[in-house]
Amino acid sequence: MKYLLFLFTTLTSGLLIAQRPSIKFEATTPRLAKAGEVIQLRAVLSGKYLPEDIKWKIGGEEGKDWKFAEGSKNSDNEISIVFKKIGPTNVSLSAKAIVDSTLKGKKTSEQVKISLKYDRKGYLLITEPNEYSELNQLFAEGTVDSYIKLVKKASKLTENDKYAKDPFAYIWLSRGLYSVHNENLDYSVGKYEPYKSAFNDAVSALSKALKYDNNNFLEESKFAEFIYELQFRYYDDIVASSLSDTAAVKKGKGTTKDFGKINSSLSKYLKITKNPLCIKHLQATCMFNLKDANAKTVLKDAEAELAKYTASRDSVKFSPTDELFFAAGITELIKYYQVKGKTEDACSLQKRAIAAVPELKIDRTRFEEFIDERDPLCDQ
Repeated sequence: MKYLLFLFTTLTSGLLIAQRPSIKFEATTPRLAKAGEVIQLRAVLSGKYLPEDIKWKIGGEEGKDWKFAEGSKNSDNEISIVFKKIGPTNVSLSAKAIVDSTLKGKKTSEQVKISLKYDRKGYLLITEPNEYSELNQLFAEGTVDSYIKLVKKASKLTENDKYAKDPFAYIWLSRGLYSVHNENLDYSVGKYEPYKSAFNDAVSALSKALKYDNNNFLEESKFAEFIYELQFRYYDDIVASSLSDTAAVKKGKGTTKDFGKINSSLSKYLKITKNPLCIKHLQATCMFNLKDANAKTVLKDAEAELAKYTASRDSVKFSPTDELFFAAGITELIKYYQVKGKTEDACSLQKRAIAAVPELKIDRTRFEEFIDERDPLCDQ
């Protein structure tokens, strides 16, 4: 789950408190805003005993990175803020509340003060549109030279303290590098030589963009298609090709897949997905085949996360490529179970996988291998 729970701390232990109050906040204006725009935040209070002494904490330094808009002041239920700093900003809200409580074992109640707190990491994202418009223009030109210029300008932004944690600067850098890679340049030519690792560099830049994008702003923007394209390219070029190569490694008198190479590739994909569960079953399968003693621990963690994912599909979603990784992992693990004669484990895993991603059993275009391995009797 990506949601933070309310944190409640009582000043006296062993208290029973009925109808505990709570606090949280919401933005009454868009959370993705431009530098200089006014952002409004409002406290949301609930419970029989309404909180008091409300205090806001905004990431960065007041005066330098942000300031209260005219007529606004700290500790109000609703505040207005203007930001100068580019990038994600944390927001925290705390308060006190006087409530009636009863000590365990006693019948009489007394009033105590409790602390309430609600935190959201990267809740706001501040952008600088003037910089991005130039990068967008360079991308739209669609030439090798314009892509290289885009990479250079975006790279300078990421090296600037002002944009050091700006996911948009990194996503533009990634997009530029990926575009250069797709030009299939002759890297022996001097001016192109620095870009021979453009694909790997694009993956690294995307990982930083997603790292600073705590609330999926990028995946809700025009960059979503690019993110999914780069994820798929990583899967198709690096992982899927290795999974299909059954003669990559000699094993006794026969050959097998290079599970070491596949496992190494998975750790890198973790940096460009918001859903690490998607690779866990494939990772466990690789470790089983490599006789890694930690395989059972990884699989146990994967199964625990799978149960949570199945229960919260409405709020946590795989990207299209995440689903491909998940399907590949489930398929490979089912094959492993079948070789080991663990048919019940294979059947149980199949059921849990379909419960998490129902499309697995119907979308042959994307999940052909899983469908071919699937045992229809397990669904009965």
